[in-house]
Amino acid sequence: MDNQSFLIFKVQDLRYAIAARQVREVLKLPALMPATNMPADVIGILNYRGQVLPVMHLAQRFGQMAPNCRVSDSLIVVESQGLTVGMVVQGVEDVSAIETSAIQLGFSLERDMPVKDVFLAGIATVDEQMIMLLNPETLIREADAIAQVTAEQSPEDGELSSDSSAVARQTTGHQPVDFFERYCPTMTSGDREILRQRTAVLHETLDDDEDSNLRSIAVMRLGEEYFGLDLDTVREFIQVSNVTPVPCCPSHIIGNMNLRGEVMTLIDIRSALNVSSADTFSPETADAALDAPSESSQSEQQTEQQKAIVVDVDGVVAGIPVDRLLDIVYVSPDSIAPVPVATTSARQDYFSGIATHEEMMLSILDFPKLLATENLVVNETV
Repeated sequence: MDNQSFLIFKVQDLRYAIAARQVREVLKLPALMPATNMPADVIGILNYRGQVLPVMHLAQRFGQMAPNCRVSDSLIVVESQGLTVGMVVQGVEDVSAIETSAIQLGFSLERDMPVKDVFLAGIATVDEQMIMLLNPETLIREADAIAQVTAEQSPEDGELSSDSSAVARQTTGHQPVDFFERYCPTMTSGDREILRQRTAVLHETLDDDEDSNLRSIAVMRLGEEYFGLDLDTVREFIQVSNVTPVPCCPSHIIGNMNLRGEVMTLIDIRSALNVSSADTFSPETADAALDAPSESSQSEQQTEQQKAIVVDVDGVVAGIPVDRLLDIVYVSPDSIAPVPVATTSARQDYFSGIATHEEMMLSILDFPKLLATENLVVNETV
């Protein structure tokens, strides 16, 4: 069954997706520098690991009024037409595999369709919700002009060099020069400082060898701990629903789930990792969360409990429920430290290293070893 992986995100509360193979990195929104001589939807530029990154706001690109940027917004770094471009979105949701047969390529749009048809690569329905699949090549307007302007810039010590003054200087009437004044007028001083700190982290330049060896990591939370999982083993992220318990199985086997016609087993890895949680994941709690009203004060927590990561290890496919999916990041091997000797021996074999992400200690899982552990094997003779 042919399928493609897409990164799903929101813009103005509507769901869009872009081919995962064209996504280089997903970041939390950093502070930007204003830019001129760029298309109107490019809201700023960024020193992104030693290169100038033009950043557009997708809402503005779609012809909508760009909302005030928030500290929770995400920046998707996309590679297309030989360019690396950032796209600000409301929030990233999932990486999902969409069957090729489920993508509608030929369509006619109604007048009230919230995005021009030239930007669309197709439309798909996932979990009974319509997702508009975007075409990065048509999203990037005036690609040659953007390439020429960015090529003239030279990031230096976190600031653009003096040669870039024409770009950094604002010449459009009375619009404010400061990025925060223009796009984040209601943001608190504390949130502005968070964006500046994110920008400072991105100033570090990677050489070609480091860049080619970056590890793409999905960041997740189990209980009160944070873990990373190599995206090479991740097939997609899903919402858990309609779980069928399996009789005579160990407690870590939550049940089976129908994933687009494929029977997939959900496995709780907390016990193998000695992770405690106030709430035990079960078919009943998963379905109860789905039935809960979205207006509930606990809706965000319940939604998080429904998430699972679908992993594929040597042809073995399983779903791993998590308390929360936080981010997708790229990590340099040099920034990954060995597992501390003090780590519990029962857990040590399941980690390939320790990294830091936004001041959180991140234990990176060696999932093939974890899946092969006797604690997770189902004894079919039971």
